[in-house]
Amino acid sequence: QSEFGHKIHYTFSYGETTNVQEPNLNAVIDIYPNPASDVVNIRFYDLEGQIEVKIYDVRGIELVSKEKIIGPAHIEQIDMSGYPAGIYVVNVYHGSVAVRGKIIKK
Repeated sequence: QSEFGHKIHYTFSYGETTNVQEPNLNAVIDIYPNPASDVVNIRFYDLEGQIEVKIYDVRGIELVSKEKIIGPAHIEQIDMSGYPAGIYVVNVYHGSVAVRGKIIKK
């Protein structure tokens, strides 16, 4: 039988994340250029300390995982040149807060 039309659901969980703040995304991070072809910049506003950035493809496969300590107005560059065109999910973790965004790769 064909699998066309069937749904596949993925569930992601990480530690003790208690809050996902997608509506206020621009107040915390800015992802640009978006759409992108090679390098994507993630600018962090008003976040200091330990952060973790994870990027997933549409199948839920983790492609990038970076952990570091940042200061205010930090810009993290992500090289997307080795990935095919499509939509990617960006999760940023800071303490118990998770912020989700997306990258469109041309």
